[in-house]
Amino acid sequence: VALAAEERCQYIREHMVSDTLGDLEVTFKQNTGKGEGEPTFELTEHVLLNHGPHQFGVIGTRDSFRSAEDMRNAISFVRQQHFTAAAKFALIVVQKSRVTYPKVWWAHPWPFPEDRDAIDGIFVEAHTRHAHGTWFMPFEGTDARGRPIAQREVRLSQECRLLDDDLAIFP
Repeated sequence: VALAAEERCQYIREHMVSDTLGDLEVTFKQNTGKGEGEPTFELTEHVLLNHGPHQFGVIGTRDSFRSAEDMRNAISFVRQQHFTAAAKFALIVVQKSRVTYPKVWWAHPWPFPEDRDAIDGIFVEAHTRHAHGTWFMPFEGTDARGRPIAQREVRLSQECRLLDDDLAIFP
């Protein structure tokens, strides 16, 4: 039975994103860089490929959100990996401050219009072979070490997507 677009997004939300928040937390710890002196937080871009409960492969896609060409090259690389074909779903994870393309917060409906450029956070885009959904987790507050933390997730409009149809992880 084919699910309506909103039902597919709800399924992604309930069964993929929320189930993987613990895995994302571990990934954040493994993929963040700290500079000298002041604590800093920078999440490197990557794709998480799910192969079952808590079974993820991680493909680094550093600097893939600088231009359309960089993004095409990164997605092409991800598609060529043998374990991509067997994945149940993929999560694209990128920190907003590292995105220069596409700036979805300007071209599409954005839930924080007063802080389009000022607010930083993490994009998580979930892809299956038949649906996708994008969430933004704004940094709100800091942890004990002074690193920003994402305390909630905001479901973005279907128009706010990092990857267009021609750049889907699962062709």
